[in-house]
Amino acid sequence: MPDIPPDRIAYAYSEAETWALQKIADARQNRSVSWDTFWGVLALLEFGVGFVVLGAYYAGWVAAAAFRTVLATAYVAFTAGIVAYGIAFMLWRRQYARAAYHAGGYGGKNWELSFDDAGLKFACEASDTRVPWSAVDGIEQHNAMVVIWFDRFQPLGVPARAFGNDTARDGFVAAIGERIAAARR
Repeated sequence: MPDIPPDRIAYAYSEAETWALQKIADARQNRSVSWDTFWGVLALLEFGVGFVVLGAYYAGWVAAAAFRTVLATAYVAFTAGIVAYGIAFMLWRRQYARAAYHAGGYGGKNWELSFDDAGLKFACEASDTRVPWSAVDGIEQHNAMVVIWFDRFQPLGVPARAFGNDTARDGFVAAIGERIAAARR
């Protein structure tokens, strides 16, 4: 089994890194709606807008000469509402992530990850967590983060910048992978 290059890694999270880790965790937990479903529902709702305008026309609330204008206006307003909702939701989610980042004190905490034959230990001034190798499910590399998964959906992210270079990061990932494989045997 290869040695893990450093036996301790010290790092601090930036706000962007915690946001990246949250997006990686969301993708793994599949908490997002598939785009096929989104566009399918949106298409059905667009038809619904057309049927509402058609119903208003048959009820006599819309004159025949104004039908196309009212229909176009309804479609534009509906589409603008969907876009505005999407933007507002994205901004709310980002604001929530920022609040969690500051409330959790991630910006001011220096984290340390260390490991031995028993497992991983990650700690800061306010927290100390140990995870045995048998509970570690896997390790993944992403652009900004190396993510160690334990207890299926719990992520432990180590910023890529915490490693001296790509070789050190690749060695770390390979060594952790070997330890995970050895724990499963």
